[in-house]
Amino acid sequence: MKSSKLSLMLLLAAATTPIIAYVPIVLVHGVLSDDYGMAPTEHYIRKHMGDDVYIKNVQLGLGEFTSLTNVYHQAKYLWAAIQSDPKLKDGFNFVVHSQGGLVARYYLEKYNNPQVFTYISWGSPQQGIFGLPGSFDDRFAWLDYMEGYAHNILYSKAIQKLIGFAGYWHDTLHYDRYLQKACFLPFLNNQKDHADAALFKKNLCSLKNMVLVMSTAEDIVEPKVSCHFGFYKKGSKDEIENLVDSPEYKEDKLGLRTLNESGRLHLRLASCTHAQFQEDEPNFLENTLEFLKADPNDVPLNQEAMVAAQAQKENENVTA
Repeated sequence: MKSSKLSLMLLLAAATTPIIAYVPIVLVHGVLSDDYGMAPTEHYIRKHMGDDVYIKNVQLGLGEFTSLTNVYHQAKYLWAAIQSDPKLKDGFNFVVHSQGGLVARYYLEKYNNPQVFTYISWGSPQQGIFGLPGSFDDRFAWLDYMEGYAHNILYSKAIQKLIGFAGYWHDTLHYDRYLQKACFLPFLNNQKDHADAALFKKNLCSLKNMVLVMSTAEDIVEPKVSCHFGFYKKGSKDEIENLVDSPEYKEDKLGLRTLNESGRLHLRLASCTHAQFQEDEPNFLENTLEFLKADPNDVPLNQEAMVAAQAQKENENVTA
């Protein structure tokens, strides 16, 4: 009799225990990689979240070869993969690596349908790159010298049309030319006026969370602070300007200030090399898992609440 009563209680408990419905996850690989490169990440998701979570590990076109092409071209593959999957129709979270973070952010800013709830980037050059990795510069000093002339080639129409990284080559020594000739990053970051600028900001501000992970051992992205939307100051290749000190942040051109002041922008640190992000379990556990497990019904603060919270904060600072 006691056994039957216990069984009944267990059945009732199981029936009333809510089933956790995780938001689907879309993985996007970086340059010189393919969907196999994100396989370790898929393993960690299964290990720590179970087998019920839906994961779409996207390969952009042919993978390694396609990753070298124009970023807009890569974004078409990502858009098509998302649009063709009915399991993503109610929204999803992005986990992206390296250049894949720029491809995914273009989808978010330009389309965002289905909606992106959380965007998590590992080692993505959000402000672009300017220079070869430090290890190359240390071994071949002449390459560092040649970087000062790279704009003559990388900002040509042919190279911008064909080569992906040329579109986010961010030459702070020739900043006006960067704004005029770079076909991708000045638009993606709303650093220049364009027809979709308001749309890009609106879609970015719709995120529940934006998580940007930079590694202290970063050995590819130059400068590494680009992973946190920092970069060299205009006119310099030595002096760093952090995100919150940049004019674009202060003017909230892309919406990063809005995200930050509403508690939805998270700048995190890892300690792996650039190529080890996907295999680094501490990075997954410390910088990623909590956001993937977040309640899918937890919606971002609305714009009025953000303004009211900021006004209250300013009033408290005045009276303190």
